[in-house]
Amino acid sequence: MSTAETNAARPTEQELVVEWRVEELARAGYPDELASELALRSDVDLHSALDLLAKGCSTELAAGTSSPRIARATSRASSSTP
Repeated sequence: MSTAETNAARPTEQELVVEWRVEELARAGYPDELASELALRSDVDLHSALDLLAKGCSTELAAGTSSPRIARATSRASSSTP
């Protein structure tokens, strides 16, 4: 196996971090899709997202509070629902 093949088979440090973040968020109770979305975002404070959920916030509220951009998206989605 060439060096390129070996490197391609190994996840990067960034991929490992994202995978760990997904696992932590899912373990805390976030739905898989939301956990994946939050884990990929560098503007999301993982500890805040976990703490807010542990304190009883809904996943949507905790996700929105942990990321201003997600808060705006969640707000728009909620206001368009009858």
